[in-house]
Order: sequence, then structure tokens, then C-alpha cells
Amino acid sequence: MELMAAQEKGLVKDNKVLTTEDGAVMGHAFLWPQKAYADDPLMVDFFVHPTFCDQAGKLLAALSLPDDRKVQAAMDNDAGARHEILAQAGFWREATLRNQFSYRGLWYDVSLYCRPWVPSARPPQ
Repeated sequence: MELMAAQEKGLVKDNKVLTTEDGAVMGHAFLWPQKAYADDPLMVDFFVHPTFCDQAGKLLAALSLPDDRKVQAAMDNDAGARHEILAQAGFWREATLRNQFSYRGLWYDVSLYCRPWVPSARPPQ
């Protein structure tokens, strides 16, 4: 929902599309500011068709990720290979949010990932 609103307002900082040679879309990745938090950390989200999972890292690497701003990714703990893809792209698990959302009567945990970054000022304690 937040990504769609950011895209409609022209706030998406970067996006990339993974296509086959004949132009079929096999994946996409987006980078947009997360306005709910101080200093607007950037949020990354991506999807890759299971047949092309081996190219997901290349897709993430194509995004322009800044070193001086917090970049995060969030996903449910059942996201399988996406966790490994983020780790290979230099992200580390920063937190686990327990029972963050429910779907079809089941509650899911969400992992929050972050890239190493150098803040311009110390975050509040």
C-alpha cells in the first residue's frame, strides 16, 4: 500500500525490472522512502519469479542504494529464499516483529533487514 502511494506521488527513488530476452517480466525491485519513520529510511521490496531466483541478487545490485541513508527490507518469516537473497546483497536481520499480521487465520512474524550505513547524526536513544 505504501509503495503504491509513493509511486503515484512520484516518490519512488529507483526501480528495476528483470526481463527475459523476449521482454517478459520475471522480476522487479523498488526503492522508496518510508515516511512513517524519522529521517525517511528507504525501503526495498522485490519479487522474482521462482524460475529466475538465481538472478534476484543481480536485480537488487542494480538498484542505487545509498551508503549514507538507512535502507531496510521487511518480509514475513515464511519468505524462504528471499532471506538468503537479502543476506547475499549485504543486508542483515535487524529485528523480528512477532505476530505482525494475520492471513487466513494464521499470524505471521516479519523480519526487518538493514544494510550497513553511516548515519549523519546519532539516532535518538
